[in-house]
Amino acid sequence: MIKKRSIKKHMKGFVSLLLVLSLMAGLFVPVDISVFAEEEPATGSNIHCFVYKALDDNGNVMTFKNSGKTYERTELIFQKGDTPPYPDREYVMHVTDFDNGEKTNAALGIGGKEAYKQPWYDYNYTTYRLIIKDKIKPRKMTGWFMYMKNLPDENVQGLEDKIDTSICTSFNCTFNYCYLKNLDLTQWDVNSITDTGGMFSHQDGVGLKTLNISNWVIKDIFILCRIIKRENILAAVGVFGDGSIICGAVIAVLVTLYGCIEADFIFPLSVFILLLRLFFQLCFSAGILWALRRKIF
Repeated sequence: MIKKRSIKKHMKGFVSLLLVLSLMAGLFVPVDISVFAEEEPATGSNIHCFVYKALDDNGNVMTFKNSGKTYERTELIFQKGDTPPYPDREYVMHVTDFDNGEKTNAALGIGGKEAYKQPWYDYNYTTYRLIIKDKIKPRKMTGWFMYMKNLPDENVQGLEDKIDTSICTSFNCTFNYCYLKNLDLTQWDVNSITDTGGMFSHQDGVGLKTLNISNWVIKDIFILCRIIKRENILAAVGVFGDGSIICGAVIAVLVTLYGCIEADFIFPLSVFILLLRLFFQLCFSAGILWALRRKIF
């Protein structure tokens, strides 16, 4: 019995000594807390874009046919720094310094559709995989994913959570002719955005089906007119994914008819929806009262 008590006593002393030593080590040994810090997003010339040929599980280049022509599928990767993401493979294109407003086609006086094209535009149609490898912070995203008609939703990585748009000023034609079916962009910061012209236009009835931008705070009540064109009104209804079909339909009509009306104050979409609901409730109540006074019921 005495031995058991002695063992327990020595064990407690040993554990206490370990606790004291660990505390002292924590005080005197410097800890690098930077490893726990959030990754600093790449911006400007530190954002790089690589284009590779897309390979199947056997390492063969993937192809597809359209209108009798055979195309090689490609993979588009945005990342921080110029180290190739696949060192053992030869890339098709490496683009740098494209996040520079002075070098855009529009700034160089090149108009029309060419104004929205990025250097990798010729590979957008064949893009089969889109990967945002590292956190990036672009100044503009004009035409970035334009004409990606053959990009499956399941082959997209990092689009919704690895792009910091807090300093981005342009979404012009970002998803123009891009046939992704579902987009949740609630993590995108739109406080600096000044241009959303044609951002989701030309879906041709086969592209975007659901779009979640429910928490966007916008500077223009009818900004959707420059986001969703006439051919994509159903997507405007889909923005309000909380069952607000009537409100969404009304907004879609307003967007179509009065899209160019602008407001110079910040107006959350959620408040606009709430006001529409109140308006409908008032109309409904007024209709009931009118019917009662007319003794229709």
